[in-house]
Amino acid sequence: MPSFDFGVVLPRMSLLATIAFAYCIISPIINGLALLAFFLFWVAWKFLLIWVYVHFYRDNEVLIAATRMDQPASRETAGLYFPLLISNLFTGLYIQHICLMGLFFFAIDENGNHTSIPQGVIVVLLVIITAGCQLFYQHIFEPVTDYLPMSLSTKKL
Repeated sequence: MPSFDFGVVLPRMSLLATIAFAYCIISPIINGLALLAFFLFWVAWKFLLIWVYVHFYRDNEVLIAATRMDQPASRETAGLYFPLLISNLFTGLYIQHICLMGLFFFAIDENGNHTSIPQGVIVVLLVIITAGCQLFYQHIFEPVTDYLPMSLSTKKL
């Protein structure tokens, strides 16, 4: 029976998204390449979910779709990968903000004047807002990552 191997699939997607966030400012061609990569992943996973992980059979002349996608109990994580992925995406955002601050604070015109100091200050404020959002998400997911949800406590794992 086929199953998702989240330990292999999700880190690849997270790395691609983190690289796309981090380098979209430095080299805008990354935006198009990341969009193409995510589109191809979407097409591939749509094919897998429709034709590989779903089994079609007839019951009294009615076509029924039954999923064959099952996560073995040894690989069940109860959604613990999601906070990890969010943390990885915030890492990409921080790298992007640092690159933006470097571009704005070190921008000099032909007379030697720093011209983009206000934009750099706005990016510093954006870093503070991003850090606040990351702390908020960590606060939300902390009980789920530390304690077993009641829905899983009744299941036999």
